[in-house]
Amino acid sequence: MATMTEADYDYESNAESKRAFQQLKTRLHRQMIDAMDLSKAGKLPEHELRKQLRALAAHLCDMHSAYLPESEREQMVNEIM
Repeated sequence: MATMTEADYDYESNAESKRAFQQLKTRLHRQMIDAMDLSKAGKLPEHELRKQLRALAAHLCDMHSAYLPESEREQMVNEIM
C-alpha cells in the first residue's frame, strides 16, 4: 500500500483549490449574465459596458468573499472579464 507524501497532499490540495476556483468563477459568470439587461448592454459604448461589467464582477466577488480570499478576487474579476 503506497503512502502519500507531503508533495502528494500539496498537489491534491492545489488541485482541489483550482477546482473550487473554477466552480465559483462559473457560478459568478452565470450570475452576471442573469443580472445583465442585454437590451441595454448593446446600446452602451464598449468601454462603458466593460466598466459596468467589471464593477458587477467585483461586487459579486465581494458577496462571495467567504469563499474567495482577497488575494484571489482580482484574479477572479480578470478571468470573468
